[in-house]
Amino acid sequence: MHKSYVGAVLSVAFMTGLILVAYAAGIVLCPLKRLTGIPCPTCGATRAVLALVHGRFIEALQINPLVILIICVLPALLWFHFRLCKWMWVVLAVAVTYNWAYVIFRGN
Repeated sequence: MHKSYVGAVLSVAFMTGLILVAYAAGIVLCPLKRLTGIPCPTCGATRAVLALVHGRFIEALQINPLVILIICVLPALLWFHFRLCKWMWVVLAVAVTYNWAYVIFRGN
């Protein structure tokens, strides 16, 4: 494995470990939620990914639908070297906005 890949993999593993320890300790990781009490569009992403990894797909979608959708679609987009055109940026912005409203009203 190339040296730069080893460093990147170790960095991701370290950060993942820190996030999981903080999650297990009940520490609020989101700076926006910590400062204002309002969840950000990706609040609940850690819980959603953990639910997905444990096979609880419906629960993962209920926690944060956009994060799960991105996790499911992103590998295909990267595999096919997909580039977002202008209208897709608008769709993405609308999806993030609706997801943020969902996360806020759900109370994540």
